[in-house]
Amino acid sequence: MTAERFLIRGLGAWVLMGCLLMPLRESRAQDAERVSPLRQGAWAIQFGIAPNFTLNSFSGSILSVKRHVSASSALRLGLSGSLESLDGTTEYTYPDTLFNHDTISNATSLGVELQYLHYSDPRNGLSLYWGAGPSLQLSHGKQTTQEYDVERSYLQHRWSLGLLCSLGVEWCPARFVGIHGEYGLAVEYISQSDQYDRQSESELTGRNMETSGWQERSRPVRFGISLYF
Repeated sequence: MTAERFLIRGLGAWVLMGCLLMPLRESRAQDAERVSPLRQGAWAIQFGIAPNFTLNSFSGSILSVKRHVSASSALRLGLSGSLESLDGTTEYTYPDTLFNHDTISNATSLGVELQYLHYSDPRNGLSLYWGAGPSLQLSHGKQTTQEYDVERSYLQHRWSLGLLCSLGVEWCPARFVGIHGEYGLAVEYISQSDQYDRQSESELTGRNMETSGWQERSRPVRFGISLYF
């Protein structure tokens, strides 16, 4: 066999192999495109994965929902809130006398987070994403303690307005599910007022404190699951 024939046969083998692999490569690309849930109009409910492998809300304690406005961009809304009302009685003896403290505590909080997320082109189902958006937190709490003829009360109002930034990776093994890890950074302006009152039969005394300022805090890496529909 001459060198020319060997070269021609080798080249023919490579061409034949390329013709056989090209449809397979296109099929894999089409399959990856079909299974990707990152598409325009898609909705997702996001859950966080707790250390004990239980699920909770990913961004917000009540709800975390995401909508894709395109294959590469999405809006995410996170809602958080709490409502607490506690009544309690504390008893102690000193030295031989029984004392009672009645305590009433009430607290409410509400938080809203909205972020714009941008996704890179998926590679083998993996997409890098980053985003930013505003956050608002409101909280109110009051505690009243009654001891004999003395009533002590503590009242707190707090609000914060800030900017959230996120960086994460999402892997989509199927059309309806995504697994993601995310790191976050927040810069917030915080305003807080505290009021302390002490009322007895003879007098009423009080003290007010106002604090405000900027705070920067990081959010540790969180892992979560997105269910798309």
